[in-house]
Amino acid sequence: MSTNSSGHKKRQLNGTVELLVPLEKIEKFMFDKGIIRQTKAKKFHPIHRKGWLYLPDHEILERYNAEIRGILNYYRLAINFNKLNYFQYLMEYSCLATLAGKYNSSIRKIIDKHKNGKGWSIKYKTEKGMTREKKIVKLKDCKGFCDDNIVRHIYSVNTNATIRARLQAGVCELCGSRGKSNYEVHHVSSVKELEGNKLWEQIMKVKNRKTLVVCDECHKTIHS
Repeated sequence: MSTNSSGHKKRQLNGTVELLVPLEKIEKFMFDKGIIRQTKAKKFHPIHRKGWLYLPDHEILERYNAEIRGILNYYRLAINFNKLNYFQYLMEYSCLATLAGKYNSSIRKIIDKHKNGKGWSIKYKTEKGMTREKKIVKLKDCKGFCDDNIVRHIYSVNTNATIRARLQAGVCELCGSRGKSNYEVHHVSSVKELEGNKLWEQIMKVKNRKTLVVCDECHKTIHS
């Protein structure tokens, strides 16, 4: 074990065998997960993830962070670890694109909305009402080892829960809002017949479920 010029530890044997990040596998991971697409100029363009648009903002960010941490921790001893800067950039802007897609906004507006110093972050409240803040994981955060600092108070819908339990949970499965005075159940006869052009259709198709618990405002939007 030795250290390179950037201060990173590296594995090698007699200076001839080194651990390298397999960049083609990283690219395949991002294509398979729907994080990027390739442009005509053969460049990678970050895109939003349709199946995550219904999630609360902080959970969208934490899901991206979990994937970033996983890759960075796995290859942290690679001699070309810094090559993953581009991976982190594409993941970050895919996250921003997902947030922008959720609000029918732009990446620039999302950054401005959540601006925090030179970067951006998302504030959220835990189940106990405490306000916390989450930032996107950067390469510098994982040069030694990236702590598994996962949000512990994440809202997630139990896909196996009964309609009654989902109604009692008091969370809109479309916009993620809590504490509204009334929640209703939107029902379709067949998931297969949904075209998937609208967000609520995409959510039902991803969950493969014919019902969606929504707040009054979202139910009106669905039927408008």
